[in-house]
Amino acid sequence: MRHRVWLAVLVVVLALAGAVGFLARQGLDRADRWASVAAFLLALTVAGGTVAASMARRRPTVASGVARGGRSIRCWRGGTAPSSRAARETPTRSST
Repeated sequence: MRHRVWLAVLVVVLALAGAVGFLARQGLDRADRWASVAAFLLALTVAGGTVAASMARRRPTVASGVARGGRSIRCWRGGTAPSSRAARETPTRSST
């Protein structure tokens, strides 16, 4: 996992260094135009990521600990909830 993080940091640093080198060779006027295009593309990327993250956050999943019935899987002994069929067929104890 740490290798992926360092690889991502390395890719970002190399991309920024390449962009700075490219813009330095373009001249001030053309570099300004390229920077505007890059900022627009970055804004679109961030907006898309924000929409995707907000949609993923609203959707409850079994992996996040919420079962179909709205109960947390952690509520059940053993870590897994019994199926509804097994729960119906299991006899209940009467307290006398």
